[in-house]
Amino acid sequence: MSLPEKAAERLYGELKEIVGERTVDRENIVEIALALMKLVEHYPDLKGPQKKQLIIHVLNTFIADTVADPTEAELIEGIVKFTLPALIDTVVSIDKKEVQVKVRKGIRKLLSCCGCD
Repeated sequence: MSLPEKAAERLYGELKEIVGERTVDRENIVEIALALMKLVEHYPDLKGPQKKQLIIHVLNTFIADTVADPTEAELIEGIVKFTLPALIDTVVSIDKKEVQVKVRKGIRKLLSCCGCD
């Protein structure tokens, strides 16, 4: 499955705007990936798996182009390769309500444990 070149160029440009003057690093890569997920929602010509592949491709290209330290680039690329695909799938499942996250119950339980309820 090949990625449409025009979509990749468009998302790369949008990624540049998201990152701005910051650098891509291990601390913000997930935040950036989530922002890209929001953007590709507006790419009607692509299906879900293509959107995921596009995000990963653009992130890898951006990392190769902008991260000067090879060790840091390798660490970030590892996150993109091994963590982001599952994270993207999980976020999509939550969005489609295939997976429920009971945040209120968890917070209530946490607060009761520390006597804050």
